[in-house]
Amino acid sequence: MQKEVGQGVSGRVFLVTNSDGDPYVIKQMNSRDRTDLNRVQKEVTILKKINCGYIVSYVESFEDTDAEFFYVVMEYCAGGDLNERMKAQKEIGVFEEQQILDWCVQICLALQYIHDERRNVLHRDINPQVDIDKAH
Repeated sequence: MQKEVGQGVSGRVFLVTNSDGDPYVIKQMNSRDRTDLNRVQKEVTILKKINCGYIVSYVESFEDTDAEFFYVVMEYCAGGDLNERMKAQKEIGVFEEQQILDWCVQICLALQYIHDERRNVLHRDINPQVDIDKAH
């Protein structure tokens, strides 16, 4: 693991690279709480089925039972998240209107995809920490 890039209530997030040098993020969560672990495993089941250019891609997941951690490996978005961008921009000034429109369209398309009735999924954690700037 190269460096920690985030931390939340449920765990920590690290930037990692594979043997080819490709970057990924890995979410490390405590697996002692079986209720939380079951919730994360259900989320992984959903993530495996998602194939949308506006949603960060799931790569793999695994559990280290000795260390009592569950890991989820995801695509790395070099653009960071919207919250980071908003904080950085605060020092510079306002965003260009076109940039705001682009992000709004990307978020709406991602929500349209995930909320499609065939998927039977409701995203309940929409916040500025969404990753942005995938290769579009």
